[in-house]
Amino acid sequence: SGCALNPTFTKTIMAISSFPRLFKDNDKKVLESPFSRIVDLWFLCVCLGAYQGKSKDTKDHYRFMDGSVLKDDHDKIANLEIIAISVSGDETIIERSSDMLRILNGFAYHGIEVVFSGLTSGHLEGLWNLTDHLENKVLKS
Repeated sequence: SGCALNPTFTKTIMAISSFPRLFKDNDKKVLESPFSRIVDLWFLCVCLGAYQGKSKDTKDHYRFMDGSVLKDDHDKIANLEIIAISVSGDETIIERSSDMLRILNGFAYHGIEVVFSGLTSGHLEGLWNLTDHLENKVLKS
């Protein structure tokens, strides 16, 4: 079962209140702002938080999208479910979207700091800085 068949992602995906503008728009090149969708940035942040086993309190947030943006993205949904089940130890967590998203948003809150640090460190364009940061500082630690 899961979100692909049972749309538990109707709850709010949240971001930190100091969320920087990191998204590609008509005025920015992808090398400067590598994320064309907020959900792609959020997903990377969740994965980084989960990889590092670090999360943050989600009380300082605002609503920036409804989770239904993932409804057709079955691979992302499956990965998010696996993360939530792994952390909670409870397969039924995918039926409780608020509990599941509390875990995922906590990881995203940690991950956004990693991503922002990566994008703004170094002397190259954002995407290359982020790639170097993830490869040399995150994945090797």
